[in-house]
Amino acid sequence: YYLLIKALHIIAFTSWMAGMFYLPRLFAYHADATPGGELSETLKVMERRLLRIIINPAMVATFVFGIWLIVLTGYGAPGTGGWIHAKIV
Repeated sequence: YYLLIKALHIIAFTSWMAGMFYLPRLFAYHADATPGGELSETLKVMERRLLRIIINPAMVATFVFGIWLIVLTGYGAPGTGGWIHAKIV
């Protein structure tokens, strides 16, 4: 199960970061839109959906799969070389 969980962790992290990189672009478009206009309202919906449907679930999944990997590999186990400590810091 280790490789499956690791793959899901990487997919969740990639989705989370892709959403985080796209969100400022939506904010920039929103700043240029006329307040109260159709484009402004559409961008509000897009921003909300991006956060609630993609970014937040991907963030939670990243942490869940990451913690699961730590438990599987034995946090701080001898021979890990301190990688997990460096990653957390």
